[in-house]
Amino acid sequence: MTDDPAKPSGGGPVFFLSYARPSVSERVQGDPDRDFAAFYYDLCAALTRFAPLDRLHSLGAVSGEWNGPGGSRATDPAKDIAECDVFVPLHQERYFQNEQCGRELAAFEARVRLAGTPRADAILPVLWAPVPPQWAAAQPAPYRTGQADVDDEYLDKGLFWLQGAYPARYRQVVEGLARRVTEIAAGRTVGRVAAADLAHVQSSLRQADRQPLVVVLLAPTRHRPREATDRQFGPTITDWAPFSGETSQPLADILVELARHKGWEPRVVPFSTEDERLFGDSEPDSQVVLVVNPLVVDDDTWRAALQRFDRIDKPWIGVVVAWDPTGVPDGELHRLRAELQRVLDRKFARRSPSLRINAPIATSLQSFDLALDATANHTRIQLANHLLSPASDPAEEENHT
Repeated sequence: MTDDPAKPSGGGPVFFLSYARPSVSERVQGDPDRDFAAFYYDLCAALTRFAPLDRLHSLGAVSGEWNGPGGSRATDPAKDIAECDVFVPLHQERYFQNEQCGRELAAFEARVRLAGTPRADAILPVLWAPVPPQWAAAQPAPYRTGQADVDDEYLDKGLFWLQGAYPARYRQVVEGLARRVTEIAAGRTVGRVAAADLAHVQSSLRQADRQPLVVVLLAPTRHRPREATDRQFGPTITDWAPFSGETSQPLADILVELARHKGWEPRVVPFSTEDERLFGDSEPDSQVVLVVNPLVVDDDTWRAALQRFDRIDKPWIGVVVAWDPTGVPDGELHRLRAELQRVLDRKFARRSPSLRINAPIATSLQSFDLALDATANHTRIQLANHLLSPASDPAEEENHT
């Protein structure tokens, strides 16, 4: 049940800033959020001049792994989205490629629909960097100051550019934005709702023209195939963080970033022996990449499932092997590699020469990015060849072996 929109918002933030952090491949040494952080500080500082005194304790909240002033890091972004007065998406190319940002937007849009309010009355985009017009065509227009000389440069090159090139005009945009946020918050156009489970919210930013890509993860958990204390493993397969020395992000999250950056529409799922895409005989509707950690060969059920998968001729399903062998004794390293080679013998034997070169075992984020790209492009071609060829039974080969 929603609150009366006319009532004070209580402890909720005045605004929620939906922001896509630089992807793994874009990050450099130092603070990757430095310029964004400066903007957030500046916006909060400007708000202190306009917001009522009873709102100063919680001005804003931000998605992602960053602490902001004047309020909160979004340790519970779903709650902040459910209670904020204004939703401020920071438009740039990577925003429209970010699954989490799409879910945040969708969760707030649900509040807007419930209130019967036009989206432009509660969603206030900021143009951080130019984006292809078609990407943002379905979104409310970015905030404008109403000053032609400022807006022309801001809307042409983005606030990030203005921040460095013309600080005075940047400050004009930020101050005007703070004033507009305060006006919207005072009107309370949307009521508060119960927090949504963001993990199950469908992104509002999915691009229908992107090539669908299903990524299936198969990796150990803390309790399977054996008890593990390694920080790269978690309670579920999708918690797997194989490159924990480089980033604490689970591979499932990194995959979404990498795939969307390359123009795919990814869906990441855990391995299942009931997965029709891997083991069924229906026609494929997307290409598939199976990402495997060699340690799974020590689990009898997973090993048998992989051997069964290897007997089925589905060339539109590629395999990427990923793991961090740091600290693994040489003897164990050779054993696991040899076992995985035996289990997926036919799949590896049929690899094209380019895949053998470009998609070896990925032991770092960089090598994984290259392997994913090479494998996804290869399976795209294989899927197209299959769909253009005469109908065949994908499980036929398994039945004759």
